[in-house]
Amino acid sequence: MSKRLTVVLAFALLVVSSMASSATIADVKLAQDGEQVTLTGKAVTYASTDLLYVEEDDRSCGIRVEKTAHGLRDGIRADISGFMSTGTDGERCILAAQASRNGTSTVSVCPLLMTGCALGGSDWHCTAGSTAGQKCVRDGVGLNNIGLLARISGRITYADPAGAFAYIDDGSASSDGNTLGPEGSAIGGVRVLLSGSTSPTVGSNVSLTGVSSTARVGGLVVRALRMPPSTYTGEMVYVPAGAFLMGNTGIGKDVPGYAHEKPQHQVYLSAYSIGKHEVTRGEYKRFMQAGGYTDACRWCWSDAGWAWKVSANRTQPQNWDAVQYIGDPPGPFTQTDKHPVGGVNYYESEAFCRWAGGHLPTEAQWEKAARWDGAPRVYPWGNTYDGSKCNAGDDGLYPGCQTAPVGMYSGASPYGCRDMAGNVFEWVQDWYSATYYSQTPTGGWIDPQGPTTGDYRILRGGCWYSGYDDCRCAYREYSYADHVCFGWLNAGFRMAR
Repeated sequence: MSKRLTVVLAFALLVVSSMASSATIADVKLAQDGEQVTLTGKAVTYASTDLLYVEEDDRSCGIRVEKTAHGLRDGIRADISGFMSTGTDGERCILAAQASRNGTSTVSVCPLLMTGCALGGSDWHCTAGSTAGQKCVRDGVGLNNIGLLARISGRITYADPAGAFAYIDDGSASSDGNTLGPEGSAIGGVRVLLSGSTSPTVGSNVSLTGVSSTARVGGLVVRALRMPPSTYTGEMVYVPAGAFLMGNTGIGKDVPGYAHEKPQHQVYLSAYSIGKHEVTRGEYKRFMQAGGYTDACRWCWSDAGWAWKVSANRTQPQNWDAVQYIGDPPGPFTQTDKHPVGGVNYYESEAFCRWAGGHLPTEAQWEKAARWDGAPRVYPWGNTYDGSKCNAGDDGLYPGCQTAPVGMYSGASPYGCRDMAGNVFEWVQDWYSATYYSQTPTGGWIDPQGPTTGDYRILRGGCWYSGYDDCRCAYREYSYADHVCFGWLNAGFRMAR
């Protein structure tokens, strides 16, 4: 037990009154420091090793709970008992003596869309000389939203080299000193507490989900977004903003080329990050263990995706077992945690990316990362096919016709991405159109996302049984969003932010 908790517990023995078990979070926030409180059946929205956040079902209030080794996770209901405290960051919190799961049901909590100036709430029921109420930043927008699950979109203006925090700026005004940078410099935006999450890239435009919180910087209590521990540990590469040539001319080495790869056209993309490797089975397991196919992660799924999951009664990817037998005659198809996840459709890929704080790359983002080095390469490594650089049908390197652990082939793209040819086809977020982008506007397309509707979604990059033609960076495949491409273990994805 920590020294701080011991002192509070000792003080609490002198406190006569305590909160009833039917107390709301708003009730307990009005309690004095050291007063005993109890919460029952509150939704867990954030969980790390030594603390968690819970909120009310009506989204009216949330609160931090400090408890080491609590064993709880987000998406469930919890019973909490402990003693009120006020942290150095101004947040009211519960120092928990007990924290346990309430029943077996799960709960889905969608992030509230907030502006930077709304994070951190506002002073609420604060009384001079009292520890009761919620002490936080002043002149806030929205009453006491501290502790609520929130999403903010904006540009990353600063990232701590040690990876502890970053700043995100959505252009909203603020007047509470939250632009105070780490060395006293003025850095636009709201502080993001990364909590071990992957550090976002400066200049990138991102959407981040975390808990509305506060932090103390340079003596000031400022607005903050507290990010949960990273759900995606895969390395990402940075692709700077700029124009590139997308598609196929049908001339030269990028042939024969198909009509839906043409015309070649100029595209301008804002800066972004993309996975160095395809998402692995080990990473996808964490999504499943977090309740990815249950109500706990309903917010990760699109409406169409969730409807498919329910109708198909899907609880895991198709052909999930580590050893499959395929072919004629059947041979073993072996998968480890280091292999790319296969047998996932578009909806499953999309849900994982949302859960992990990212998105599927657009078709343009995928292609730029795969081939652009000032001119469009035919293959990620260059203009000449080399079967030893990718896990395709004729590589002869990895034993048998099956996926290989990510990154074991040397055929890296100009930005350092691996396996962008072969291994598994990769879903991207665009709808398929056979006409591709036509009638390029003056200055080129800017951050294109393809058609707004369609019958098929696009896959890129070829797979473990592909020939050289499928492995070209301009090659486009397509399939229904609810299908596992061709029914085998050949469809996976990588994530972008």
